[in-house]
Amino acid sequence: MKSIRVLITFTAVWFLTLLLWASSAPQVNAQIASNPTARWIHAQINDWRLGLGLAPLALNETLNRMALDQAAYVASLRYVPDNIHAGRNGEGPRVRALYDTYQWPTYGNSQQLVIGEITWIGTQEDAIAFWHESAIHRQTATNAWYREVGVAAVPKRDGRGYVIVVVLGAEPGVLPAMADPVRGILFLTNERYPRGSGRFFAEQFRLFDTQGRMISDWQDWQPQIPLPTGSRSLYVLYANGDGQALSEADLDPADIPLPAYEAAWQTATTVNMGPTATPAPPPTATPPPIPHIRLTYDRNVLTLVNTVNSSANVLRLVLANPEGTQRLAVRNWNAGYIRGTLNALPPWNCLQIAPEGRSVAMPVECRRSSLTLAQPNQLLWRSDFVVLQNETVITSCRADDGLCEFDLP
Repeated sequence: MKSIRVLITFTAVWFLTLLLWASSAPQVNAQIASNPTARWIHAQINDWRLGLGLAPLALNETLNRMALDQAAYVASLRYVPDNIHAGRNGEGPRVRALYDTYQWPTYGNSQQLVIGEITWIGTQEDAIAFWHESAIHRQTATNAWYREVGVAAVPKRDGRGYVIVVVLGAEPGVLPAMADPVRGILFLTNERYPRGSGRFFAEQFRLFDTQGRMISDWQDWQPQIPLPTGSRSLYVLYANGDGQALSEADLDPADIPLPAYEAAWQTATTVNMGPTATPAPPPTATPPPIPHIRLTYDRNVLTLVNTVNSSANVLRLVLANPEGTQRLAVRNWNAGYIRGTLNALPPWNCLQIAPEGRSVAMPVECRRSSLTLAQPNQLLWRSDFVVLQNETVITSCRADDGLCEFDLP
């Protein structure tokens, strides 16, 4: 399903030119043709939306790459991160969408970006069930702003279930259309995002076949119409007083992301693979990033935080004065409120230590934090100190700096 917005008067030559463009565009459905789990999830979300009177979501190549890249990254990690939405640098989907590799269009500026993401680790059925029950996931999946989607389901490292990432979005002036031949319905879309620039509200539409022959005259826009019979291809030309937008409605059952067409997907996948197809070797897992520890401190509190998206073993760390006569072993710190343990400190979980009776606020960068109360003779960060691991000094820290960072060997 391909869409393009135009701002010129319609002619048969222009239409055929657009069809040549469409035929050379990436076939986004091929991206998930061999992944029945991703196709099933896409179809279930569309069925869910249709049941609420919302438009179904067309598959988009860019959103699909975003979903696949994030799912593959999470699946490569040794431990499941607390925040599955965080990328390699801790960035969320709205930040990643603007990277050069994706360049998702905005409605005028980076704050007017229509992108959402839902995730799950486990089975496809549990993913759909959880999203139905979770208010924030339900709001995202059924947001009327979204018209396109990318879906990825990458097997977990242990082989039990999938890392599932669904990225939803909308582009200014791109209005997909989706056919449902079983029910004889053509679903149309329109702009629902209320802010920003570049919005294209369709007021009318007209239908064409591949040769540019009209199947219908201009009609007032509506969310769904009876699907014309006897055509093997279908294009929808949306229009208003300022411009036009063209979309293809795929009529191949193997490409329609609705539950009624699951048998057609299975047949197409089997045919495409062939009886002697050799499975591609699994991608080489990306090694987890080296744990990076950040210490921030003032006279009242010291905070230790794991700043990368893999767990860190801080159990053998010891803070000491340069002479080694005062020592503060991390193994004795309180870890009761973090999600992991001291030998597996989760990403962006924090350990804090402060004098007794001192009120301590959790830093905004910390997802969870545990506080240890220290005796006056343990406040060694008020002077210069060193950090040891297995009795080897791995870094020296200055009291006046208030910040000390290091990688764990």
